[in-house]
Amino acid sequence: MGIVERRIVSYQPFRVQYALTQKGEELKPVLEELRKWGEKWALPNNQSENKSKESENEGKE
Repeated sequence: MGIVERRIVSYQPFRVQYALTQKGEELKPVLEELRKWGEKWALPNNQSENKSKESENEGKE
């Protein structure tokens, strides 16, 4: 069992649907932490600081 499930929805026209398996769902917290790390370290310093300030100010208005 992988982290993504592929299911055929129809053949005419051919359509598929992708969904996370239980393994994939359990990866969400890990991926969220990687996203936070990326915002802190992978972006230029000024963008990282601006993102942090925006996050802190959300919901205060």
